[in-house]
Amino acid sequence: MDHGKRSSSPKLYISSSHNELREENDTHANWAWSVSLSQVVGTIVQAGYQTVERGSDYFWIRFMFVNGLIIEGSGTLNGNGPYWWSHNCRFNMLDVAACPLPVFGGLPVNFLEQSLHFHGCNGLQLDGLHFKDSARGHISLSNMNGATISNLRISAPGNSRNTDGIDISDSSHIQIRDSFIGTGDDCVAIGGGSSFINISNVLCGPGHGISVGSLGAKGARDTVEEVHVNNCNFTNTMYGLRIKTWQGGSGYARKITFDKIHVNNVGVPIFIDQYYCNGGNNCGISVSKATYIFFRFILILRLDLQKHLTNKTMEMIYLLLKSSAVQVSDVSFRGVTGTSSSQDAIKLSCSRTVGCTNIFMQDINIHPGKASCINAHGRAVRTLPAACLSP
Repeated sequence: MDHGKRSSSPKLYISSSHNELREENDTHANWAWSVSLSQVVGTIVQAGYQTVERGSDYFWIRFMFVNGLIIEGSGTLNGNGPYWWSHNCRFNMLDVAACPLPVFGGLPVNFLEQSLHFHGCNGLQLDGLHFKDSARGHISLSNMNGATISNLRISAPGNSRNTDGIDISDSSHIQIRDSFIGTGDDCVAIGGGSSFINISNVLCGPGHGISVGSLGAKGARDTVEEVHVNNCNFTNTMYGLRIKTWQGGSGYARKITFDKIHVNNVGVPIFIDQYYCNGGNNCGISVSKATYIFFRFILILRLDLQKHLTNKTMEMIYLLLKSSAVQVSDVSFRGVTGTSSSQDAIKLSCSRTVGCTNIFMQDINIHPGKASCINAHGRAVRTLPAACLSP
């Protein structure tokens, strides 16, 4: 559902008897003024089946270029996730016949809708709603300047895949506060092009914690800065505070702070991962596709080129192709306390060629577990386990 300009006072109607959503004006254009959708109540349920067209953006509800949009209330958006997870061709490749989705070119479509997407909606206010069991991510923001998201409840089973709570990309001045987020993936994920993101008083769990990234996939240049997370609690999550980047990318993740954080039974409470792979192939050579093809071409022709390129030169080419990384710097962890569910209480796995710089840790008390570091530089004060940062 896309909203644009025909009326300055759009309304949502929810039928309690039929659990259906309809809109007063079916519009598709840009809003040039502020609008308000107030007191959203009742339950909106995603249908069990929809016709899918090639090139679909895969959003259930989408708002584009609606400045000053206000959405508030106590209602629920139920993404009907169990139906989609059980029928999705991506997760059930051995049972394609049971998948009700169309097939293009002999291959099933990976069709999982994201519940709610905002694009270019500057000054957004989203408050009070419950998001449940989205087929894919629950809420996403892109190309936004200014948004306040508060008092939300976002829930999905801990084993549901790719059900991020809130995804942010190419956006700035975003505030997320006073909310519960428990899903099968990141509670909040902050993607490339984002800055001045403030997250406070969020209860996270289950899920994968609060993540900056992933950044630098397929050799991309990504930048993230001025991210501040404080007064948040993590319970039974796989990770707590995480920065994740791919090898072969470029750009930076900098000026990031984590303050007054409590972790309870968290797998890896503090994690900088510059070897992120997400389970794909060729993880050790996470460079752009064009660069990878070029490198493979060189390898295939190695015998023919030996009279021109020595083994040492070939090795240097290989190292050069993998040497770039997103620069992680100016990151602080203060007042992180609680328990881990593994021996990796602190894990700083930085690029061997670029490394992480100006990492600061203070008043850390996590048990049990140990700290491990690869090319991580900074200083620590009153840290348990003892930090392994190099000067």
